Amino acid sequence: MKIKNIALLMAGLSFNALAIENGTSVNWNNYDDMVKLYSTDNAQTCSGTLIAGKYLLTAAHCLVQDNPTTKVKSTWGQQYTVITDNTHPDYDVFNGNWHDVAISELNQSIDAKTVHFFADLTKDTVKENDALRVFGFGATGEQLNYASLTMINEVGGPQDRLDGKVITNGAGDITGGNTIGGDSGGAWLNKNNTIVATHKGGDWLNSVRETYSTNLHYSKQFILDTVNGWHYPTLANTSNGTATITVQSLHVNPTVDTAYTSGDATITGGTCTTMSSVSAFKTCTYEIESQGGIGALHLTDNETISINKPTPTPETSGGGEEGGSLGFLSLIGLLGLGVIRRK
Repeated sequence: MKIKNIALLMAGLSFNALAIENGTSVNWNNYDDMVKLYSTDNAQTCSGTLIAGKYLLTAAHCLVQDNPTTKVKSTWGQQYTVITDNTHPDYDVFNGNWHDVAISELNQSIDAKTVHFFADLTKDTVKENDALRVFGFGATGEQLNYASLTMINEVGGPQDRLDGKVITNGAGDITGGNTIGGDSGGAWLNKNNTIVATHKGGDWLNSVRETYSTNLHYSKQFILDTVNGWHYPTLANTSNGTATITVQSLHVNPTVDTAYTSGDATITGGTCTTMSSVSAFKTCTYEIESQGGIGALHLTDNETISINKPTPTPETSGGGEEGGSLGFLSLIGLLGLGVIRRK
């Protein structure tokens, strides 16, 4: 095949086909708390979700495999590095323990205006027939997609295994999408759009599609012990001079409001300021006023939400080392994958 023809094929290559198969494509900018993980050589990929700006919720196996993921890329083109794996202490792939979850620490906080909170993990809120969505990037494409699943009871296996049934039509064709390689670590969201699980994997078994994850209810103490702070968006904008910012407590013990502001921002109210204490996995709000300038809401001295800070772009971002991009040879490889998948 001539080089010209290869270039034309690459130009028309759809990365959607390499993400969650037959799922729903979304604008990554509107889900900027979701990130993609790469191994050092870019050969292995996983998916993840930002927690408290500087932590990454993902699957433990993404960080301890033969070629572990070490780099993180945001929708704004920023590049970051995992500096501490923070895998669940009971995760042991060789001895059959589940807890396939990690709250990894990044080398710096990531700009994100979106935040997905955890469900109330003090109780197991997922029930049979619940509607669930699993988000991921899949393979090597940087197109965020989700698959729609239905919760089913899994017989046997680890206690914190959560199974999802793919949605099909009358002919048995999958219509809600299914996960593939690279979706590991992606968040499972319930009907309230809150996080209940991290994606583990999926496969075909006796002509039935299996999709399974780690139910985070059984890792709640690990999450609290690792973060022991607030979960929040790192960016917020005012509209007509005001903004309501919701935060979630991931503190080990009940906590109280100690927030203050700097720059062009003032706290004028909110439930965080009136509640006697905020328990783990509960949310509360801050009401902010601004004249449109840049300011900050400091939940503590080390936990800051930037107010009216310009949205980052690939040209202005300054996070971490370079990595995660696809070169010419990588595109050739993707082309080959596309041909193989259609045989």
